[in-house]
Amino acid sequence: MKICLFLLMLTVIGFQMVFSQADSSIVVDQVDNSALVYLENAANIAISSEGKTVVAWQTAADVSQIAVSLYDSEFGEWGAPQEISTAVFQAMNPALAADQSGNIYALWQQQDDTSTYKERDALFFSKFNGTSWSAPVDVTGYDFDNGEASINVASDGTVFIVWNTDGDDSLEAVFTKNSADGGDTWSDAVQLSAGHAELRDQSDAGRAVLAAGSDGKMVAVWANKPNTAYAKMETFCNIYNGSSWSEPALVSDSSRVINDRFPSVVVDSQDSIHILIQDYESNANRFLKMHTKAWDDAEWPAAADTIVNRGFQTSYPFMVIDANDNIHVTFRRKAQDALTVSWENAYTMSSDGGKTWTEQNRISRYAHDAAYASIAVASDHVAAVWRETDSVATTSGPYSIPYIQLAAVTALHDGKGNSPAIFDLSLIHI
Repeated sequence: MKICLFLLMLTVIGFQMVFSQADSSIVVDQVDNSALVYLENAANIAISSEGKTVVAWQTAADVSQIAVSLYDSEFGEWGAPQEISTAVFQAMNPALAADQSGNIYALWQQQDDTSTYKERDALFFSKFNGTSWSAPVDVTGYDFDNGEASINVASDGTVFIVWNTDGDDSLEAVFTKNSADGGDTWSDAVQLSAGHAELRDQSDAGRAVLAAGSDGKMVAVWANKPNTAYAKMETFCNIYNGSSWSEPALVSDSSRVINDRFPSVVVDSQDSIHILIQDYESNANRFLKMHTKAWDDAEWPAAADTIVNRGFQTSYPFMVIDANDNIHVTFRRKAQDALTVSWENAYTMSSDGGKTWTEQNRISRYAHDAAYASIAVASDHVAAVWRETDSVATTSGPYSIPYIQLAAVTALHDGKGNSPAIFDLSLIHI
């Protein structure tokens, strides 16, 4: 009996040590808004080059705003939420990115319901200089309904944004702008979703995402309704060579009935492009696949290079790459315990360019319905945040945003795909 008790105490101590290493916490909780973080193409977390971590979300007020919290490393806790938007009707879907000069940039869509442009959204931008946030600036105007935006920073410091127009204006397309002065001025908008025979005019297009390469290069990918009877959605890619955008290229295999959704993209140190896509074969068979090509290759391979995930119903992938070319992926999957909740978030990584992948680890708390994870890379760790129900065994709110460092998770699990750190996270939740 004493031996068993000693082993139990040792196990608990070991779990607590793992928890400390994993640095798990709750950024905010008790939010009555299922869309407090939403859209898998936008990062809700960013880590500055000085190591400051910021998380952004949409509040639950009648007039929702974009709130941010800065992690206080001295006290080991998240700072009080600060609203950085000033929407008249609502602000939603924040996206974050960091540069190499200590700045963090925020982008979101905002509806102010002006008399001329009722029910249209514009994109607003703000900059965190390490101390304070700048006043929000409208970067698109309300000529179209703008949304589902993403933001990234090129190696030369140029800030890029990408988004899609939607709906009532008979123009559904993907656009981009950039700023070479940290958001003070912006280029004219460039339409990316034009110039390819497979692209259907005025069709569904959206959830674009950006990835930076070397020498000021940038890549944009998105899902688009094609001009063919053989597909429901296809993935397209457009590359920026440091001075101009190319014509869009088809990534999906258009020779078969296909439904490629929710693409994500990274560029490695050799400027090879890796695109992760959810292949929606059927409602019961949704898996993740990766297409890879060298920067100067003329075409994408017809078939996926690797299958990242099969055997789970998966959706909403988010992907980043670190300085050592390790590729980190989070995604939502059908919960393995069907008696608890519908969905959980999982994590996997590849250290060989996507050829092989580690065992999938659940990162969301056990029995808490979860979705929309995003990841940020620091010099010494990778961290993730996501939306999750506060209570167990329910898909209803209120909701919280858990945070976890993933550096230790890949090597520590219980043999069932679960990290001990996650078990400890569930114990500290109030």
